[in-house]
Amino acid sequence: MLNYIARILPEVRERFALPCELDAVRIRVWQGERIDFTHRTGCYPQLMWVGAAAVALQDAEVCRKTLRRIGVPDRLSVFDEDIALQMRVEELLTRASIGPPPEPRPALRGTRASRILIDGTNRCKQVTSARTSCKGGPERVDVSLVRWTAAHIKPVTLVLLSIAALLLLALNSVESDGSERFVVKTTSGPIVGETERGVLVFRGIPFAAPPVGQLRFRPPVSPTPWTEVRPALDFAPACPQLVDIDPTENNNSVMAEDCLALNVWTPRADAKQRPVMVWIHGGGFSAGSARNTWYDGATLAGRGDVVVVSLQYRLGAWGFLELSQIGGEHFLESGNVGLLDQIAALKWVKQNIAAFGGDSNNVTLFGQSAGSASAGILMLIPAAQGLFRKAIMESGAPKEVNDKARANDVSQAYLKIAGASSPDMILLNGKIFTSDSAHPYVQALAIRGERIFAVGNVKDVIALAGPQTKRVDLGGRVVIPGINDAHYHCDAEPNAFHLQFHGMDPKWSEVADQLAVAETKAPKEALIIGDIGPTALDDPQATGTSLDKLVPNHPVILRTWSRHAAVVNRPGLAKLGVKDDEPDPLGGRFLRSPDSAKLTGVAFEYAAFRLHQAVTSLASEGEALQQMRAFLSDAARLGITSVQDMSLPAGAERCVGLLEKAPTPIRVRVMRMAGTTSNARDTKEGRSLPRNPTPLITVSGTKWVLDGSPIESSAAMRKPYADNSKGSGWLNFNEKEMEAMLRESLENDDQLLAHVVGDRTTEAFLTAMEATGGKTVWEKRRVRIEHGDGVMPDLMSRANGLGVVVVENPTHLTIRELMVKRYGLERADEMQPLRSLLDAGIPVAFGSDGPNNPYLNIMLASIYPGKPKEALTREQAVIAYTLTSAYAEFAEKDKGSLERGKLADLAVLSQDIFTIPPQDLPKTESVLTLVGGKVVYDAHAVRMQ
Repeated sequence: MLNYIARILPEVRERFALPCELDAVRIRVWQGERIDFTHRTGCYPQLMWVGAAAVALQDAEVCRKTLRRIGVPDRLSVFDEDIALQMRVEELLTRASIGPPPEPRPALRGTRASRILIDGTNRCKQVTSARTSCKGGPERVDVSLVRWTAAHIKPVTLVLLSIAALLLLALNSVESDGSERFVVKTTSGPIVGETERGVLVFRGIPFAAPPVGQLRFRPPVSPTPWTEVRPALDFAPACPQLVDIDPTENNNSVMAEDCLALNVWTPRADAKQRPVMVWIHGGGFSAGSARNTWYDGATLAGRGDVVVVSLQYRLGAWGFLELSQIGGEHFLESGNVGLLDQIAALKWVKQNIAAFGGDSNNVTLFGQSAGSASAGILMLIPAAQGLFRKAIMESGAPKEVNDKARANDVSQAYLKIAGASSPDMILLNGKIFTSDSAHPYVQALAIRGERIFAVGNVKDVIALAGPQTKRVDLGGRVVIPGINDAHYHCDAEPNAFHLQFHGMDPKWSEVADQLAVAETKAPKEALIIGDIGPTALDDPQATGTSLDKLVPNHPVILRTWSRHAAVVNRPGLAKLGVKDDEPDPLGGRFLRSPDSAKLTGVAFEYAAFRLHQAVTSLASEGEALQQMRAFLSDAARLGITSVQDMSLPAGAERCVGLLEKAPTPIRVRVMRMAGTTSNARDTKEGRSLPRNPTPLITVSGTKWVLDGSPIESSAAMRKPYADNSKGSGWLNFNEKEMEAMLRESLENDDQLLAHVVGDRTTEAFLTAMEATGGKTVWEKRRVRIEHGDGVMPDLMSRANGLGVVVVENPTHLTIRELMVKRYGLERADEMQPLRSLLDAGIPVAFGSDGPNNPYLNIMLASIYPGKPKEALTREQAVIAYTLTSAYAEFAEKDKGSLERGKLADLAVLSQDIFTIPPQDLPKTESVLTLVGGKVVYDAHAVRMQ
């Protein structure tokens, strides 16, 4: 038996995805001297059902022979020391008037009673013949059969015992008590039942919503509450099944998918706290129902003074068809929803049975055939722990437990019979990089609907094709998961005169020359826009006063490429709606003249963001929509299938509106990034938007900018800047405000994203996380640090422990010269880490935050200019841009890698990005981009038939 147990436990663990909570499960057999066997599983106590399974009628003799082989005598007794009904099987038979009362049974003696029990926590220190003392933790479910000893039960009696409770349910010896009705309040709403044969009966009580539509093959959800009294007078329909599959079952011809209901029989709906018996019907998991007349619980409830509950659960394909390999994350529990229905019913009992006169802490589970097997299975599922105390198993044990591979084979066979197994498209003869470390490269994949149906070699995948399957011959091309740009900004540029410089970091003299040209060439009153770098910004002439002299007749705004600073002339301030008495917004500052307190035209952080929002608002709807469509089209051409869009400066509502109107062909996550007033952060922006305005648009997450950047010398550093000993940058928000952001994240169950660049900012933010719960609270919340330049070596372990995700922007790695100028060589070598983050166990995702060419970013990450020791491999860079970017938005179960069941978001590339010279990487494009299995870009470079 122990060998058998050891063999099946891995299957049990795999099939039911049990969490590894304990280091050992001990099987102790007491028979005179104690024999101690230990089977190490590293899992939850999965053997609780073994004793019950061993004495199932069909296995009794095999069990006895097996026990003899391991040295245990023939006298086996498996019992529970605290029986719900406090009666023996013989007493049940007596009350049912089946045969004469048996002779009195001698008391059990601890030295002779064989017993199998579970001790998974080392808490059970002493075992006697009558009771086990377990302390120090939550009580576990005991294996429970009604007491007997093998020495006093004859074979023929065993048969009678197995059906005794079943027969007792059907006895009708109590006369009807009329039709008086009673109302009971449940957690879903009030229900009315009736009296029948001396007990109260409530039929067809829904414990879950109808499992139809989007809920089909999915775990049960709570029913919609009601306020009016709901009749509970009729049984619910049976769950769908073949009517003639089991001729012994009756009353099952009335069927519907809306079948998740239970029935309650109780002597009185009072506060007596009677034992509760929950019946699970049999039928091979493919037939049966709680409406079967055999299962009428009136007599058992009346004579036993117990509360009887019978329940229904989904059967056959509706309850046990495994679809996770095809349907992905949304169908992870599809192979077990019938069992999850049973758990949902038990939860209902736990919450409501006291209102029916039952004791929610004294629940016995019992069932026959499939119901018996269910009882055994429920004893090992963690989600059922605490929902019942005892279990009676009648003629059935959980003997067959399929692993995922076997379950999937059954599903494939079922779908094939249903004519639904052929993929819609197969991609063959490729170099397919999956981002899955277990199988990084495959040759072919199949797509059905919006998800990946299969991955593997050409022979296996082509065998799945049907007559309607499209075939794409990749011809050796590289395929990668669709790029997920984890950091982009939703923007809209108005019609304006744009300054043209020779480079990204012009000197002030070049800026002045171009402004003089613009003054003469720009249309009257046209807005002039120029993008500058640190050299021009650092120049003392970079003020609004200088701009007024150079361009007196046009509004002008000069923006740093980081958008953390702006220089505006007076006509520009007027056009953007900013007056001299404009207060500094929280987290930002307008520089002012010391003599007049008037604005100088220079703005930083949230003051600069205020100006950028005003510029964006000048763009017409047509201009904004045209730019959005151009961006989305370009993204599809580059193989970008997902974008995570910060809503500043356009705003969340406008960004979503543009995406809906475009409409977007790729997946876009819009993350709220609001501004501030003079004394508060705007926490309302975007809150009225639905989470999923369309299937391809998601609204979630909130971002705040905690400091600036090295461009403006505004990143908050622990030591002064190397090129300015009097300056060390500044925090936009203090630690208390950071703590408030974190608490809001928890209250709204909304991911927090924080722009963090300086090492002082990084340290302050990590301290705020520790002050608001630390690892316990934040480890699974995936708080994001955007950029992460200042995650220094001494801060990495703290960031890792708090579960922080860092979103890097490889184009920022090109400012090595500026980093050395601002911070000095030693600090510059430690800042902007990349490989070091991965080595520290910190997830790293990629976003563009600039030019949206992902292959330019892959090149920069894989060479790291000036710091090659921090470079990643190209495979690591692709994973950061796909799987980890999906992880950064809690979507890794749905996308980010090319695995069976995941969304078919992928790009067929124009060249092999894993082997070409680095300088050629930015030339890469997609020749075929798929989003959810649909073609969103096709350069007609691969053959499709």
